[in-house]
Amino acid sequence: MNNLNSAETIDYQPFSLQSWREDFIRIILIGASIFAFISLTVNFLGQKPPVYLAVYTALFIILLLVTFIRFQYQLKAGTFLGLICALGISSLIETGIWGGSRMYFLTLVLMSGLLYSPRASVNAIVISTVLITIAGLLVLTGKFQPTDQNVPPGTISVWGINSSALIMVQVVVATGLNLFQKQFMKAQEQASRAVGTLGTKRADLETRVAERTRALEERNSQMRSIVYFARQLAEIQDISTLLNETVKLITQQFGYYHAAIFLLDEQMKTAFLQAASSEAGRIMLEQGYRVERGDRSVIGRVAEQGKLHITTGAIDSTRSLQMPRTRSQIALPLLVRGKVIGVLDIQSEQAQAFGQNEADVFQLLADQIAASITDTRLLSESQAFMNQLEAITSQQTRGSWREHLKTQRSAYQFTPAGIKSVASGTLPKDKNELSIPLVLRGQEIGVIGLKRKGQTRWADADRELAEKIATQVALALENSRLLEETRRRALQEQTVNEISARFNRSLDIDTLLQTAARELGALPDVAEASVYIGGQDNKRNESKGT
Repeated sequence: MNNLNSAETIDYQPFSLQSWREDFIRIILIGASIFAFISLTVNFLGQKPPVYLAVYTALFIILLLVTFIRFQYQLKAGTFLGLICALGISSLIETGIWGGSRMYFLTLVLMSGLLYSPRASVNAIVISTVLITIAGLLVLTGKFQPTDQNVPPGTISVWGINSSALIMVQVVVATGLNLFQKQFMKAQEQASRAVGTLGTKRADLETRVAERTRALEERNSQMRSIVYFARQLAEIQDISTLLNETVKLITQQFGYYHAAIFLLDEQMKTAFLQAASSEAGRIMLEQGYRVERGDRSVIGRVAEQGKLHITTGAIDSTRSLQMPRTRSQIALPLLVRGKVIGVLDIQSEQAQAFGQNEADVFQLLADQIAASITDTRLLSESQAFMNQLEAITSQQTRGSWREHLKTQRSAYQFTPAGIKSVASGTLPKDKNELSIPLVLRGQEIGVIGLKRKGQTRWADADRELAEKIATQVALALENSRLLEETRRRALQEQTVNEISARFNRSLDIDTLLQTAARELGALPDVAEASVYIGGQDNKRNESKGT
């Protein structure tokens, strides 16, 4: 991303020949002004005729004007070429073919091609050729003589050779400029096309990167929503609240107008609508909407196949009347250990609202919902089992203490004289007595009665302390009862084992019966024991023990 951002700051400016010409003429004019000033100074110091000095001064002033005043390019370039041509004509008048006229006319051709076009170079060749031809005819016919008396007029061959050489060089320069400009412009066009192609590709790449970035941001937002879902669902322990909160969160977090959850019955044949977020969905919920597993509807197919299904356009005809706003739909199976327990149904008002990214995200959400539903069900079943176990334990505790209190109904009272046993239910009761029940597993097994000296009321701290002590006393009593019951059962087991050992030593039936009667009669609280074989109407082989 940093490289792309850096690329965006590059301001590519394609080459402009016109801009180059404007910069070039500006530099050339400044250089020409400096050179003209030096040349004019030398001419003033020399023995130039006043006419030439006046002409050169006028040309220099014109040069300064076009150099330092902001004229249009065409005016500057045309004036500069006109000055060069004027210098060439001046040189022809002064020295004929021998002076610097050829250099000026060659410069005129070169500058015409650089400042304008190859056609301008051709025009410059024609103009210079015409001027030299006219000057040559005038000089050779004697109608005009160069102003410099030291320069010979020359012959026709001299004028012809020098003119031909000049024209040849001018043609070579013009041709070279023409070819160079054509190749340069061709390369420039190719470079422009390459830059345009590169710009198009860069724009396309930036578009794709932006789209990918938006997709990643959307996916990150969806994953954050999934994490938020997990935190919210983990706090819910009621299955009905879990389902309603789930469809509500889907609507709020993702912006879809309808979300619903179907759960299969115990026979795994019918999917019942259990929760819905839209108004139409709630109406269907009140009507007991259901879908048979394996039917042609989207919900039925997903429940049967265990694979998500995306629908674009019209939805099931059986539901189109209830959900007319739907333009796209995604249905995902709620899977637990590969088993379908229900279907998550999400619908949108926009077409093409669900793609592969949404499918992956919502499948994670569906798996989380399925796990939460299973955990909530297990928690409910465990809670019901714990409640049942607690009820059974409480009932057993109540029965055990009821049996225990049949033989032991003890009450003890502490007074300044010491501890004494009192009959149960004879503890004094008055308004200054604090009664704290001894509660064990929800069952009251006794009571602690406390009485203050005088008329001082019991404080809340005293009551709280007494309740804590009562809790510990109840636990201690239960432990004592269990220990006593354990000892009793151990004694019973020992007695049974001893009697069994004596039985094993008996060799005949009569001895065995006598031993049984004697051992049973020796048990505590047994006054008489009888052991006989056969029905009570046919008592025989009877043995008694006392």
